[in-house]
Amino acid sequence: MGAMFPALASAWPDCAVATSIGRITAVTAEGRPLVTVAGELEPRVARSLVQLRALPLDLSTLPAVALMFEDGDRSLPVVVGWIHDSLVAPAGRAASAASTHGLPEAVVDGQRVVLQADLEIVLQCGESSIILTRDGHVVIKGAQVVTRSSGATKIRGAVVNIN
Repeated sequence: MGAMFPALASAWPDCAVATSIGRITAVTAEGRPLVTVAGELEPRVARSLVQLRALPLDLSTLPAVALMFEDGDRSLPVVVGWIHDSLVAPAGRAASAASTHGLPEAVVDGQRVVLQADLEIVLQCGESSIILTRDGHVVIKGAQVVTRSSGATKIRGAVVNIN
């Protein structure tokens, strides 16, 4: 460290800065990551500088993580960031919050997409949303709702209220 950062080395002579590469292998019930350090088998509970809005279904899809250790103690890992092979996302795949932070992404193959949840599914963009609830309710909200059909538009229900 002294050669690269001589001021730091002289200010903190007992401080050793080392970064390790690891993987998030599980998450505790409290939401803390369990990480394995490269070359070691036993996972350790870690703290993190980065957060996810949601966990991916398969943690192995997350990129490797950069780890530092509190006070140099290897039993106290801290996730400091994601490891990527490239600074720029590959062509054809825009960098998004989902792809850069490990959130689940829907990959559409042109055949069929199934989204399934126990309580509800919400599709939201700005002030517009579609909500599907477990009790069978479908709520469509928006400043304007437009229905277009090249064929007949049918509205069926036990009771149909318009305005």
